Amino acid sequence: MSLPSSLSASFRRSSIFLQRRGMKYSLASNTIFGIFAVTTTSMRTVTGISAAQQQECLPPEKKQLYPVLKNEQVSSDSHILTVGLPENRELLGWEKDIPTCISVSYYNDEEEKGVLSKSYSPISHPNQPDWFQLLVKAYPPQKGGGVGAYICSLKEGKTLEAKVKAERKMHSSPHVLGRWKHIGLVAGGTGIAPLYQVLVILLQAKEECNIHVLSINRKEEDILMKKELDQIAKDHPNVSVTYSLTGTVDDESCSSWVGGQSTWHEKPCQTRPWTA
Repeated sequence: MSLPSSLSASFRRSSIFLQRRGMKYSLASNTIFGIFAVTTTSMRTVTGISAAQQQECLPPEKKQLYPVLKNEQVSSDSHILTVGLPENRELLGWEKDIPTCISVSYYNDEEEKGVLSKSYSPISHPNQPDWFQLLVKAYPPQKGGGVGAYICSLKEGKTLEAKVKAERKMHSSPHVLGRWKHIGLVAGGTGIAPLYQVLVILLQAKEECNIHVLSINRKEEDILMKKELDQIAKDHPNVSVTYSLTGTVDDESCSSWVGGQSTWHEKPCQTRPWTA
């Protein structure tokens, strides 16, 4: 099977709004659907993981090494990494239709405690065997940060240390299929990642529901996964996509943006729905 080819605003919040047969719900989190967390480490001896443990199949919730199969830069500061699963593991998580999230650990000698971690939601479907994909932004190094830059620097053949986080329940269940007739996915910057995975799950299952995606970014060049989202909107009449820019109208990249006004900035650019 060939590997597929394939988000940078300061707004890092993802939300999902769901309407369930006469009842309205809203749900928001910094990285919604972060059902599992990834932990990455630098390339040196991994604390707490013995050679014997690496040879056996550890459960997803245990910290373990994952090999980087491909690292593709998709914007000036964002990368999509294709990451392999440990030997004898077929899936990243436990079930084939529940969103996943991993926590990556980074061992930083400059930090007092030496270990940093950050959660990432894959953009690939949870039923994808043998590998998964992460959308990562390389934020500038700073005290208490640097995990994203570390992950983006990993070359093919390197490994990262991660564990899968526990399933996150949405209205008492972690499942997203067969529950809602109308779904709204609102994301800022790389927050599109967890919601893109939800979108992929819904579309592959051919759910009979209407889906609207709102992607919010500062500038047009910051929009991540735009090509993929545009293609989905073109191929699926039940899916609509709108982009909103929060930069000021004085920003050069906003000058030609047409559509309705955004409300995310005191001098906003405009919003624009996807058009064929």
